[in-house]
Amino acid sequence: MGKTPDIAGADARVQILVNQVGYDLGDMKRFLLQADYELPDDDTSFQLVDEKGVVPYTGKLGAVAPFPAWGTWYRVGDFTKSETPGTYKVRLTMNGEKLESFPFEVGKDLIVLRTAGFARQHFYCQRCGSEVPGWHPICHLDDGIAEDGKHFDFVGGWHDAGGARKYDWSITQTMETLARYADSPLTRMEDTSQCRGKLPNALEEALWGAVYCRKVIDPATGRIRGTFARPGFTDNKIGTKDDRKISLTFEGHRDEKKTCSNANIAGAFALLYKLTGDGSFLDDADKMWTLLKNDKVTTWRQGNGMMGADLWLYSVTRDEKYAHHAHMMAGELLKLQGEDGEWTSPARWSMNRSTGRGVIPQALLHYALMFPEGPRSSKIEAALVRFVDHIEKCAQNPFRFPQHDEETLIATKSGWHVAPNGAYAATAAAMLMIEKLIPSEKERTAPLARSIIDWLLGVNPMGVCQIRGLGSRSAPVAYYHPIQR
Repeated sequence: MGKTPDIAGADARVQILVNQVGYDLGDMKRFLLQADYELPDDDTSFQLVDEKGVVPYTGKLGAVAPFPAWGTWYRVGDFTKSETPGTYKVRLTMNGEKLESFPFEVGKDLIVLRTAGFARQHFYCQRCGSEVPGWHPICHLDDGIAEDGKHFDFVGGWHDAGGARKYDWSITQTMETLARYADSPLTRMEDTSQCRGKLPNALEEALWGAVYCRKVIDPATGRIRGTFARPGFTDNKIGTKDDRKISLTFEGHRDEKKTCSNANIAGAFALLYKLTGDGSFLDDADKMWTLLKNDKVTTWRQGNGMMGADLWLYSVTRDEKYAHHAHMMAGELLKLQGEDGEWTSPARWSMNRSTGRGVIPQALLHYALMFPEGPRSSKIEAALVRFVDHIEKCAQNPFRFPQHDEETLIATKSGWHVAPNGAYAATAAAMLMIEKLIPSEKERTAPLARSIIDWLLGVNPMGVCQIRGLGSRSAPVAYYHPIQR
């Protein structure tokens, strides 16, 4: 991959990499010293310094660990034993040079408290068809036109990412994720005071997606339609040259993405019924589920969404037809695990390790936690242990971060570099869930999960916190189009 770029400090040859958000009490707390020269393997010490200059903890750096692919060397500092809440910096001296880290916090449930609101803010700022104050003006009121030039009102949903594209599968996944979050106790823990502007709550955001999804479900077939692959913004005027084209055909309705989109809707609508009491959500969810059941979905992308639909519908109805189908889907998902412990597509797509790693394990974990005595539970536990074995093997680097493969840290061989942070976070979530199902694995899964979280929040070669607006250095914009304010 070549030498890692240095953006953490002008001409800095050595730097301290910390989780710029902070560390939870009771969890692993580590930082890395990174240099583009061979570090001395000596007894260098470090200090944890609070805002008043008090030093509550002193420790020693670990042994030198090289990463030859980037020409960099690392030493670990561990302050897990420091359990005093507060704001700190790490200080040390290396080769006569005094170094200081970015500030960070230590506190109870700190990661959820500080990051959850900003994660939701991402979806809010990606809203399409509406002004989002402080992010972008009203947009895409002309979505969209079919190939024959006929206009359909497909205004709404969320942009997929910074290019303002709009995909049905990502919109339905977002809606289900927000509905699951709205149904969790985490909503009572988040702090949105540092977010830009006033955020809708998680349920309101999920309902925004539900309005769009009901627009784009074809009344004749019951299938979702509507993808806008062209990036950029438009003039918002219907009938002009920049109107974005949509797909309204269903010839490939068994395509993984199309069926997955329908499955995500079924699961999300089941949860929205639970959260709102609106029976129409349950009716629509069951209709979508029946359609999918008749499709006999089994592949990795479809099966994950279908498992969610089974579980969420069973959780709100206790109808055994959903449980029976979940048992069948668990068996199908187990078949997709490779000999190395990884779950990928039937074609063994390399890109799945950058977009889907951790997703199927989570689906199986939800199943096993809901049906602890289910017919697949023992096989699931064995499969998850193999998955942990695999992730642990992939994390043999100074960051303790699961590499894409033995040769590549963060990119795919195919050059397809989209959405890896989602896969990293999904893997961390899977590790944390495995702790609940198999407590004996916590000694292995906890450090893996925390190392991924640290990577995302600053302990990475560029020293960047990868949630916009958090940490001392984070991504500058949410859109790469000039409309970004």
